[in-house]
Amino acid sequence: MVNYDPNIIQEFAERMYRKANFIIRLFAVVGVLVCSGTGIGIHGVSAFVIGYAAIGGFIGYLIGKEIAFWFKFRAQEALCQGYIEAGIRKMTAQVPGGGQVSQTPRKVG
Repeated sequence: MVNYDPNIIQEFAERMYRKANFIIRLFAVVGVLVCSGTGIGIHGVSAFVIGYAAIGGFIGYLIGKEIAFWFKFRAQEALCQGYIEAGIRKMTAQVPGGGQVSQTPRKVG
């Protein structure tokens, strides 16, 4: 049986943020390479290639940033769930009986 470990959630969130930051850089570099290659193919080696590379890098950065947003969102979602669980655990510890629900039916009326 696997036990609950809040450190796993923290580690998951940190990994997701690292992936997100890597994706932003990766897409920017790929954008530079693809668009500079396109510029070389169209204009040969010239000053236009720098413009193509800059535009490609910017577009790649924007695409990477959008994809990275979802990784960061998942990390925040996991952290939020962990904090909710910690809050509930803390609340149930303060309730007499450890938050256990009584199985005895009560009469109404």
